Amino acid sequence: MNNKLQAAVEIAEEIEASIFPVVTATQNEAELGSYLMCRSVHRQTCNLAQRLREINKEYIMEGKSGIR
Repeated sequence: MNNKLQAAVEIAEEIEASIFPVVTATQNEAELGSYLMCRSVHRQTCNLAQRLREINKEYIMEGKSGIR
């Protein structure tokens, strides 16, 4: 489970990193609606990555303490 959870964290972080340049580009050059949509996707991706990191941390801590 931990490998799958860690993979999900890494994927979310990669999406987070890859969407940021798109947000910046649309902020400067695209219509407001396009920018707001990209910003929303970026914010949701950041939130997802943070939640997955927290879940992964809790899972690791449970494994170390033997709680399941």
